Amino acid sequence: MGKIRQTLEQLDLLDATLILFTSNHGPSSLGGGIKDRNYGSASPYRGHKYGLWNGSLQVPDIAHWPAQIQASTVIDTPAGSIDWRPTIYEATQTPLQKNLELDGQSHLPLLLRKPFTRNKPLQWHHYNTNFIQTPNPNAVIRSRDHLICGFYAPKTQLKRSCWEEAHLSKIKSGKLIRFQLFNLKNDPTQKHDLSQSEPARFEKLKKPLITAHQKMQSQARGWQGTKSIEE
Repeated sequence: MGKIRQTLEQLDLLDATLILFTSNHGPSSLGGGIKDRNYGSASPYRGHKYGLWNGSLQVPDIAHWPAQIQASTVIDTPAGSIDWRPTIYEATQTPLQKNLELDGQSHLPLLLRKPFTRNKPLQWHHYNTNFIQTPNPNAVIRSRDHLICGFYAPKTQLKRSCWEEAHLSKIKSGKLIRFQLFNLKNDPTQKHDLSQSEPARFEKLKKPLITAHQKMQSQARGWQGTKSIEE
């Protein structure tokens, strides 16, 4: 990163260049003597890597663009990696390709400290979320302060996650059968399920979660059509 920055300075392009730096999702806690893992804790948040609890989703993100972004700016409004593509389109004034539908939403106004209203809820999907340790969500949507979580039936989960045919087939077949709702502002550690106490909000968010997950499954490649390197 330092060499890239140095080269941009030498070319007099640094101020006009948007540099993005982010992290993988959550710290790992696999154990078992595996070396070179990014062990750690997401405390006080719930969860870790290979999951969709809030501790699996909260990661740092740094944007460096001296000509547009004020130094030391801190943004606490939620944004996601799926937002970066439309953000880059807008920042570079690149027209969106015809018939291209993006799941994310440009958050360029956030970077420029301008008013921002999210119209497309943030979403995450994971076909097998390390069920051995804890029943992690398989799909979540965040709408403002609320996060709704959807879970597959335990019997559909495999004991170990990996990219094998039996596992990838789950991407197409998993169904959300159980749901929980949390207010991350009031309950950042996700201890209090609000699905019963806030039924109207719960039902309002449940449908778009199922729809978003079904869309992801319909577009997922899975195992069919893949070819080995030897071929």
